[in-house]
Amino acid sequence: MFNKIPNILYDVGLSKSPVLAKNIFRYAHAIDSYRNNANFYFYHTIKSDETIEDLAEKYYDNASLSWVILLYNEIRDIYSELPRDNNTFSRYIQSKYFPTDVLNFKRVKSLPRVPFRGKYDGELIYAEDTNRSLQWSSTSTAWNDVGMGVPKANSETYQVQPNTLVDADSWMISSNRLIRTKNPQLTLDRGTIYTFNIFGAHNQSFYITTDGEVNSDGSLKNWKENYQYGKYSEGISDAPLLDNTGKQIGQKFTFHIPKNAPTRLYYNSTSNPSMRGVINTKDMKINSFFQTNDTNSLQRSNGRVMGKIAKVGDDLFYWNGKYFENNVDNFTSGWDLLPKDFRTLTAAISRNTPHKFFHTIDKYEISIQTYSLMHPDNRTAYTMQSKYEYEEEMNEKNRKIKIMKPQLLENFLKDWEKVIR
Repeated sequence: MFNKIPNILYDVGLSKSPVLAKNIFRYAHAIDSYRNNANFYFYHTIKSDETIEDLAEKYYDNASLSWVILLYNEIRDIYSELPRDNNTFSRYIQSKYFPTDVLNFKRVKSLPRVPFRGKYDGELIYAEDTNRSLQWSSTSTAWNDVGMGVPKANSETYQVQPNTLVDADSWMISSNRLIRTKNPQLTLDRGTIYTFNIFGAHNQSFYITTDGEVNSDGSLKNWKENYQYGKYSEGISDAPLLDNTGKQIGQKFTFHIPKNAPTRLYYNSTSNPSMRGVINTKDMKINSFFQTNDTNSLQRSNGRVMGKIAKVGDDLFYWNGKYFENNVDNFTSGWDLLPKDFRTLTAAISRNTPHKFFHTIDKYEISIQTYSLMHPDNRTAYTMQSKYEYEEEMNEKNRKIKIMKPQLLENFLKDWEKVIR
């Protein structure tokens, strides 16, 4: 039947790889006289499990005549112009509405603004939105800009001496962030250089150890006078501490904390077991803030157009279209978390993303952008059709097709044969 019809190159899947196909629609005019006469056909509503071959078998007793039904209805693409069964429709939704165009954010909650005052002189922070490092100056009571990018921690100096004012059996330690404290627990950043200037008696007895084992009464279990049990020496150096005249006034103890330092160390004295304390080491963390606008958080981002998709880590959110006044800067309630399951995800996106809005009474349409800007009081006059509802409507619309009456089939095939000779 078709061997006399010329071939054409046809890109079926729009994949830029065309294949040879029969150009049957060049001769579609041959059936106009059959198609345009309402007495020559009847309508059939395709059921969910029916195929065109089933209909050809049912009405023409020959499944191979399915092409007649396709030609009669001018169906060129069986994938988009015929109704999909439930499983195929579900796969279609999953394929079409899997999110690819998404807004990427670092976090849900916003960073705080740069604080009015620093915690201590020399404190370093990072202003993410401007990509600047800031350092607090207690002298000028201001944040000074110290360069682009995340700051590197400054070295810090501790002043250490026996606590002669309160308890001589303890160390008194102070710094720009620590005010004269007895045997304080220190928290130090790995990779940072710390200097301990040790004054007074016992200035050469200070050392750092991995051993903090104690007896039931709280005393050190392994302590011996003039003995550095469990001494930790990696990254540590010491030298005489000199004044401006070159006179030794104490001991200078430098600790460049290695990246693999234990999370807990201890400082101690070889002269007195009560002069001891805890050192916690941690990876350096520079607190981040924003100066103008935190553009990397959902909380500070207005999705504006209903149905917009955003991603934070492995989580996806869609903009639910909530209305916000102009002076609002917290938009968290406008973003709804989407399910992680693939099938549930695409169904949720298609059901919550508008295809169009129309006036419930007058039926005229407005754009999604217009609706998104409307005050809630005005939105009540409009009805939303979701993407899912639209796809269902299109799928159902394709169910009704024309079937040429079987008694005309023989004449039609003869006329078709004449045309394509």
